[in-house]
Amino acid sequence: MPIILATQTTHLRPNITVETIIITNPNQPPKTLYVYNYKGVHYRVFSTQKHLENFLQNIPTPILAEFTNESALDSFLTKF
Repeated sequence: MPIILATQTTHLRPNITVETIIITNPNQPPKTLYVYNYKGVHYRVFSTQKHLENFLQNIPTPILAEFTNESALDSFLTKF
C-alpha cells in the first residue's frame, strides 16, 4: 500500500490551493504530484511543477487527472 504525504500547501487565493504530494511505494522511487484544488469541488493533478506553472499561466499543458470530489482524488492517489 502506498504512503501518501502532503508536503506543502500553497494558497494562491483564499479558495484555491496547490498541494505537493509525495507517494512512496515499496521498491519504487518516490513520485511527486501537484494537486490544484479549486474551491474543494474541482481537482487537477499534474505530474511536474512545470505543467502546473503552465496551467496557471493559461498555457496548454497535460493534466494527469481531473476530479470533481475529494474521494475520487484520494482513490486515484492510492492506486497511483
